Amino acid sequence: MSQEIEILPAEAPAFDLPPGVRAPENLLLFESEAARFLREPEARLRARRFAGTGPVFVKPEDEPWGVRYFVWDLIRWACQHRRNEMPRAPRRASRKGASQEAA
Repeated sequence: MSQEIEILPAEAPAFDLPPGVRAPENLLLFESEAARFLREPEARLRARRFAGTGPVFVKPEDEPWGVRYFVWDLIRWACQHRRNEMPRAPRRASRKGASQEAA
């Protein structure tokens, strides 16, 4: 019997921090910082965002450019893409076989 355990909330509730308490500066990352956090090229993270396959992001309304990522959304996304084995890739024809077929 499998039981799912939610470590992080599905949605972050709207809340205000108590007076005098600051949120950590590394809670919300720029795209370049998020890519470094995930250890992948920034272009790949951007391509995943445009394709809708990347982590959830924040788009500030008053900025026409740039996005931000919450650290916990990056962790959640990475956890959702964990594998314990490599997917089977289709076999490609060898160059030698391809050149013989063309002749």
